[in-house]
Amino acid sequence: MSYPEGKEYYLPLPKKLAEDGSASGVGPSADRSKLFFYQASTKLSYGVRVASAEGTTVSDVDVRPSYYRLKGFQWAPDGKAVFHTAWTAQGQSSTQWETGLLMSPLSIDKPVQFTLRPAVSTGATLLSVSPDSKWLLFTAAQESGSTTLDLNVIPLSMAGHKASGPATVVFRFAPPAGGSLRAPVWSPDSTRAALTGKADPADEEDIRVVFTDGRTPIRLTRTAAIERDLKWSPDGDMLAFISGDAGVRELKVIPTAGGDAAVIRKWASADLPSWGWSPDNKSLTIAEEGMLVRQPLSGGKAEPIVNLKEFGIERLKWQGWSPDGSRLALACPKGNVESPLVSWGRLLFARVEGGHLQQTAAMDLGAATWTGGHAWSPDSTHVACEYEGVVAVRPEGRLYAVAVDDIVERIEAGAIPPTRPKAAEPGVTENPSESKPAPQLEPITGPVFSDNFNNGLSKCWQILDWDTKASPPPAHAVEDGQLMLSNCSARLNQIDWADYLVTVRVCLKEGVAPGRGGVAIQTRATPSNFGIKDMDTYAFLFMWSNNAPTSGLRLDLLYRIASGARSGATLGRYPCTLVQGKWYKLAFEVRGEHLRGYLDDKLVIEAMDARLSKGAPWITATGSPVLLDDFSVRQLP
Repeated sequence: MSYPEGKEYYLPLPKKLAEDGSASGVGPSADRSKLFFYQASTKLSYGVRVASAEGTTVSDVDVRPSYYRLKGFQWAPDGKAVFHTAWTAQGQSSTQWETGLLMSPLSIDKPVQFTLRPAVSTGATLLSVSPDSKWLLFTAAQESGSTTLDLNVIPLSMAGHKASGPATVVFRFAPPAGGSLRAPVWSPDSTRAALTGKADPADEEDIRVVFTDGRTPIRLTRTAAIERDLKWSPDGDMLAFISGDAGVRELKVIPTAGGDAAVIRKWASADLPSWGWSPDNKSLTIAEEGMLVRQPLSGGKAEPIVNLKEFGIERLKWQGWSPDGSRLALACPKGNVESPLVSWGRLLFARVEGGHLQQTAAMDLGAATWTGGHAWSPDSTHVACEYEGVVAVRPEGRLYAVAVDDIVERIEAGAIPPTRPKAAEPGVTENPSESKPAPQLEPITGPVFSDNFNNGLSKCWQILDWDTKASPPPAHAVEDGQLMLSNCSARLNQIDWADYLVTVRVCLKEGVAPGRGGVAIQTRATPSNFGIKDMDTYAFLFMWSNNAPTSGLRLDLLYRIASGARSGATLGRYPCTLVQGKWYKLAFEVRGEHLRGYLDDKLVIEAMDARLSKGAPWITATGSPVLLDDFSVRQLP
């Protein structure tokens, strides 16, 4: 609360709301005498969910309650526990975090904490345990002034639950956008790991294989393409990956000892099918055109395995063979696949019998709003995945009202101390033409920020103008609780999350600029301290034109290559008729490499790209002025 102007106070919530930790501010009453807060009857649950391949049990693995502390998981070699990383608070400030390694047995509730310091320093990230659980890869904290980061490996003791030796640097790399590597992928024999990175800022990010004994890494590729989704063959002799350049995606395989990469498939679409290694090491299993097929690496015609529609699968999220090669697991949604609230909590299991695939079990993981990171247990008995789902916490939702007068009385009585003193009154200046200092932006705290502009423009926003010669010229204003932008942008540069959902209602005004007008949500925009023209950004564009055929939505990516030149690609289009003066709800979700655009809660564009990892959200208007309202950005797991 700000009272009087210039003084700020953090107000304690009612006890029942404070204990819950998930209350949402609704807003003031019409007469401004009360503040309303809502306590929902459900909440999102995060963690690891484990399903039996026999279809008998589903269990949760305790990985701490907060989703933003879960950073992936890995099976223990005996299949009876999972490893995962977590951030634990250090000292009095919750903003000071240390990355930790935990092991959660399936048979007990409490995870086991590993002792990693001093071998792993505070600020280390990207912890990854080898399949035999004898090694831990981690990225050391970057030293001040350094232009490189170190990828290290240390030995682990399962008996002592600790690091059992010194760390060895296996790769020194130049940080990409976002500051860290994408997670390395361990080889089946735990002696190597594959990753994409660059040893020098002038390099492209290519595939390299590093060794636990500290040998010189092997560089497998030398291309300007973006390479991701690295997957080892079961015998460790080959590596399959997706290569993307100029809008074309290629599925390739390359020998892990070095050699030429072979192209297995090409796709012009932004949507990539599910794929993975077959148990024979000589083929890949690919989902395409409603079929699951086995494609030999040697070439030739693909061999059909199963018609997915016969399994009731309209859309496949993941498919994977068990380590012993006897079973296939399929992850797919249940319900309407076009709905943005579709549940992804369905697993099907099948066996190969007489050369045919026969379904043996089906598991419902619950009301999963998201699942990912699916993996078979080493003993081929279970499948685990990261899970986000809705659980009931009380019979019904509750609305609380807090009287504003009561808050003011407590402030005036000194019961609530100010968090920031009132600023000193400005002195009289002798030169009225002297420029005023820019207002200080307010920080954003917590995993959610929202603004309905009813109280003007929040100090969390920063406005950046386009070219002052643009027509109409750059302008912004708040009118009737709505933000108007014209040829300018508003950004929240205090946010540097990796994954989040941005939602805003938009309306293009009529007949102001000739030709067209448009509005965009930009996500992971980097660097966030530069002007609009220097920005590298993901942009989900909501376009409008006087020519109806060109109306619609477009998902674009702008980025910089190693030389510093700007480049870009259109990742998806959604033609539709958009009307001036009508309000639309626009949403952009970024989760890992997945980019999803929604129009009026309908998923209309979906693509995958890994060129940027995190950054600030923006909203931008070009051409005709645009009205915006009910903005929100929410951090995702």
